Amino acid sequence: MKQFDYLVIGGGSGGIASARRARQFKAKVGLIEIDRLGGTCVNVGCVPKKVMYNAACHAEFLRDHADYGFEAPLVKFNWSKLKQTRDEYIRRLNSIYQTNLEKDEIEIIRGKAKFAEDGSVIVQGVEGQQQCKGTHTLIAVGGTPIIPNDIEGAEYGTDSDGFFRFDDLPKQAKIFSKSFSLILGKWLWLELDI
Repeated sequence: MKQFDYLVIGGGSGGIASARRARQFKAKVGLIEIDRLGGTCVNVGCVPKKVMYNAACHAEFLRDHADYGFEAPLVKFNWSKLKQTRDEYIRRLNSIYQTNLEKDEIEIIRGKAKFAEDGSVIVQGVEGQQQCKGTHTLIAVGGTPIIPNDIEGAEYGTDSDGFFRFDDLPKQAKIFSKSFSLILGKWLWLELDI
């Protein structure tokens, strides 16, 4: 069993900041993450949302340019290129988090964590199962969007995370959400005439 002074479950901004702070006090730190480092903001929230926001702004400017005396041919939009650029930027941020954790000598443990009866943490990862124990343990797992089952046609929908996974630009879309990311997505789609 791996022993840590401080064990963090969740590699989002809160978990990473806490783990790095603990290292400044010379604690032996382990960080468990099942997915990409950076959490919601970096992977499916603030960062990709801002990239999409900028794309929508460009679309609006291009659509309205003639009103301001600019004469230019129509510019073709390439969803795949936008998605590729956005995803490369996110991967770069994931890599920066990884590098900083490694530089701080924080052990990154990849997998899904669950508590055992003795208070230790069992991590099921690609390389099998391992057990960890922290003198102190922080649970910083964030949240996950859900689609309520009682909405007719819900099986055809996606959640706010899914918005960033579309490989192809949808031909039409309806958004039922209070999520700022999805409201922004609707604006982007309106600017792109979806």
